[in-house]
Amino acid sequence: MPVRKLLKFFDSSDRDLRISIGEIEKKVLGLLHGHQISYCPMLDEGADNPILGMLEQQDCPTGWSGEGVTNYVHFRASESPAMRRLIICKELTHILDPDCYLTNTETHVEDLIIDLAAPIGIRDANQHAAHDKRSLVLALSIFLPPSIRSILLPKFEDGTLTAEQISEDVEIPLDMVKYVMSSRWPDLYKYTLECIEEDLNVHEAAA
Repeated sequence: MPVRKLLKFFDSSDRDLRISIGEIEKKVLGLLHGHQISYCPMLDEGADNPILGMLEQQDCPTGWSGEGVTNYVHFRASESPAMRRLIICKELTHILDPDCYLTNTETHVEDLIIDLAAPIGIRDANQHAAHDKRSLVLALSIFLPPSIRSILLPKFEDGTLTAEQISEDVEIPLDMVKYVMSSRWPDLYKYTLECIEEDLNVHEAAA
């Protein structure tokens, strides 16, 4: 599963604490063939627009093979730099989604947009919205993977390292840092990967 390779690559205590979007993009593209990425800030989003980010994919035949995909990463430009980094990373993980998660018809895309605007409790019934939440977990685990979390955790628990300091160093939102550093995180991370693998196994069995 490509996303496993992505997570494993960044799950290293030897890497810099802060990684760039460019590093994530490079690894994502290295796991695929014929893909390219274009970033599209959403400038006219209204206050009632619930969408923080979205991935749009279009076939773009290139070269002798006649194959290619352009990935348009849409993100809300008015968000803080830390939130924009998280949104973009989440959309980059979607590029590695298996076919069972793709919203590849106009109706499916419209349904997903409507679903994302619904309250969280209502969203959970939709497979694509549920996977979008899982992608947020994946993005957070790229910025703060288990190996780095385990190094930071003792200092975080004894108060010598604050969530504010981690947020500033890693450059992701403070509330998300608190989420990852909480005791609930390891089980959620494990459960998320299990859910994705189960969905993939079901999809492959039905193919």
